[in-house]
Amino acid sequence: MPRPSALTELNDLLAKRPEELKQAKAEGRKVVGYFCSYIPEEIIWALGMIPLRLCRAGNNQAVSVGATYLTSNACPFACSCVGLKKDGRDGYFKLIDYVVDAPACLQMRRVLEVWEKYFEVRVLSLALPRQFYSVRGQAYFAQAVEQLSRELAHDQGINLDSARLTQAVELFNDIRRQQRWLYDGLKQASFALDWRQVLGVIRAGLLLDREQYLQLLHELVAQLKSQAPDNTPARKARLLIAGAMLAPGDDKLVNILAEVGAEVVMDELCTGSRSIYGEIKQPDINSIAQRYLSNIPCGSLPYPKLDDDPRHKHLRRLLTEYRIEGVIYYTLRFCDAYNFKAGHMRHLITSMGISFLHISSDYTNADVGQMRTRVEAFLESIQHRT
Repeated sequence: MPRPSALTELNDLLAKRPEELKQAKAEGRKVVGYFCSYIPEEIIWALGMIPLRLCRAGNNQAVSVGATYLTSNACPFACSCVGLKKDGRDGYFKLIDYVVDAPACLQMRRVLEVWEKYFEVRVLSLALPRQFYSVRGQAYFAQAVEQLSRELAHDQGINLDSARLTQAVELFNDIRRQQRWLYDGLKQASFALDWRQVLGVIRAGLLLDREQYLQLLHELVAQLKSQAPDNTPARKARLLIAGAMLAPGDDKLVNILAEVGAEVVMDELCTGSRSIYGEIKQPDINSIAQRYLSNIPCGSLPYPKLDDDPRHKHLRRLLTEYRIEGVIYYTLRFCDAYNFKAGHMRHLITSMGISFLHISSDYTNADVGQMRTRVEAFLESIQHRT
């Protein structure tokens, strides 16, 4: 099936984006970087700033540089975030004016400290309650979001305009609606895009001008609705990828799955589908804070009752709706929170009669052959079960 023209235009815009950001900075706009999906982009955008998620990875040289500031036993993504900033050649990391973040992960909190101390980057922290599920935690987070909005408004020398905030809420709600439509399409074998293409669209939205991005999302959805379905019969195991950070550039596992012809139809990742859920019901600080804190939680946050864990509930729903036959649980080495929960995830998934594979890796190529062998064996085991 021909590649939708909106996808081509998205890729063209991504190639031009660093130069666009340079021009925007020259015109006086601030570029606000963030690492974690708990940051309310609506507030940044409503204040005339440019939100930019800094989640690039896969460069092992950057990991080695970052480890000199952290430790060789630190998460590769955390080390990469330090190394890319130190190197200074990455267009996005270089162009930010300052960082706003609410790290669920303690290692990423250390990254913020290093950026502030050694690279003299201004960091605004959004306090994230560990008891995110409690009434007190929600009230605490709403106050933290209010404080952040005041700090950002003070930096801009303006007040947060209610009309502009309404615009922002409508914009980002619509973006998430269109993204959900794309992911919903993956439930059908005849959908014109594959998971890897949908993931690329989601990742593009972390970097592009959000109004341009939404326009292209509408064009892409319209093009897909107008195309005849692909009725080519295929019988492959339907897979879901869950786990820790799978950032743009960390494509080792994704490439292996493509090479062996695996059929990934869904993910449960903060750089993928986890960011698309939840509507902001009212254009005010409390509603914005509620959406971000009550969305699918990061695995780095503790939840006391496994049977009632909202992340587990969400995963069960995905496994059923997408008719998943196998789950690949991907973690980075030294990512303690997600590696610790691998046993719980295995029990949850296998109890539903679904195959489970845990892969823990880093950004080197040393284990590519081993990973491919394990993935191929995993696919064969699913075929023998069906």
